Amino acid sequence: MDELGALIERYAAGDEAERAALRERFKGDPAHLPVRWHTAGELRARLIHLCLRDQGDDTRDELLALHALCERAKALGIDPRPYVREAAPMAGDVDHYGMGSLKSLLARAAYT
Repeated sequence: MDELGALIERYAAGDEAERAALRERFKGDPAHLPVRWHTAGELRARLIHLCLRDQGDDTRDELLALHALCERAKALGIDPRPYVREAAPMAGDVDHYGMGSLKSLLARAAYT
């Protein structure tokens, strides 16, 4: 497993304190997963990566990324809802840009 994949799994397995520390450490890190993906496991990793980025530089971009992930999942025959529901509690609870925390945005997403 590559370094980013290991970090994603560590984030998923961690408690809230470890997740908060990883989100802080990850700020400004441009690391990305490969664009092409095809499996439910890869969707899960991308949703957790979204949580790790914690809104990145722009909440709107992250919401567009969430939408694109879920639309691709549906096109692949994967129901994204259970994966969004799994990721939502892992997300940060800080409203960085006045649109709500990522946790609240995921909890209210049409994909839950």
